[in-house]
Amino acid sequence: MDAVASGVRITWTQIPTHVRGGIEAIIGGGAVVTAVSQSGGFSPGTADRVVTADGHRAFVKAVSTIHNDQSPSMHRAEAHVVGQLPSNSYVPALLGTYDDGAWVALVFEDVAGHTPAVPWNAAELEAAMTALQQMAEAFTPSPVPGLPSVTSSYATAFGGWERIRSNPPRI
Repeated sequence: MDAVASGVRITWTQIPTHVRGGIEAIIGGGAVVTAVSQSGGFSPGTADRVVTADGHRAFVKAVSTIHNDQSPSMHRAEAHVVGQLPSNSYVPALLGTYDDGAWVALVFEDVAGHTPAVPWNAAELEAAMTALQQMAEAFTPSPVPGLPSVTSSYATAFGGWERIRSNPPRI
């Protein structure tokens, strides 16, 4: 089934038991006793802040090919990049991944915070812009070997105006 992501997420309890068990093994501390779904984003997968029986906390993203055939590969790519970043204060540490071929889960450290207000307020926008500038400085050159630049990765997707300029439509 190839579903289009529409901002509607599955919940922690909709993840198969064996997948939840694999995630819980990464987190440690026993079974997840609290899972708070996080809104936003485009993946049909779950995005939850979880707490285990022993009080271990994590942020979990999990999705299956059942929900969207592209999302698992996007999660794998995210794990590849984040897993190679040096320790930093900008990106939560990747604690581990679960991947059985159909289900892919990323387990991150849980970081205190909240989703920015919509519409953005001036203070949150300024904080985000400052963080992005600092990240650009900290991660230039890229600390991930062989990672293509954003410019080359998205040249086709965002090259519409250049295509129109070089080959104008006939009117």
